[in-house]
Amino acid sequence: MALLGDTLFASDAKAWGLIWDCVADEELMPTALTLAGRLADGPTAGLKAVVKAHDRALSNTLSEQLDYEKETQRMLFDFPHVSEGIRAFIEKREPNFRDVS
Repeated sequence: MALLGDTLFASDAKAWGLIWDCVADEELMPTALTLAGRLADGPTAGLKAVVKAHDRALSNTLSEQLDYEKETQRMLFDFPHVSEGIRAFIEKREPNFRDVS
């Protein structure tokens, strides 16, 4: 594809795992707002840690990355968001990360 410039349809890219999703034009904004809402309701510290881990993975060796992720998980385990997530799972309900202090 890179050499010949062949057309790649979004539906094929999704099926091949190159993209997360594809939606019709009229569904773009509702889908984006739904995803934004899910992110806004998520555990902020955990989401930031995931982004940082992905960034570091670009320059770390596998061993360095595994050590980094192990230490990050160890540190984050004491955050109140983790307790809320565990309680929500046990109580079979959606977690409420917004009210966690």
